[in-house]
Amino acid sequence: MYKISYVADGATTEYAFSFPFFQVADIHVAINNSVDDSIVNYSVQPNEDFSGGTIVFDDAPIADTKIDIFRQISLN
Repeated sequence: MYKISYVADGATTEYAFSFPFFQVADIHVAINNSVDDSIVNYSVQPNEDFSGGTIVFDDAPIADTKIDIFRQISLN
């Protein structure tokens, strides 16, 4: 699994990741180890070649919040 972790500072709303993915639905965010999307609103802004991108939160996560950005792909 590809993953990068951050600790929020209470002001930052954009967090970069640099691992490849195929579609926006492959990228997930866990907040304090919870993947419940109803906790926080964010969008995924991919690089042109899907080699990474940026997670943009509507509101900055509270200071000391653990943010994990990871790729999860379904193989069909």
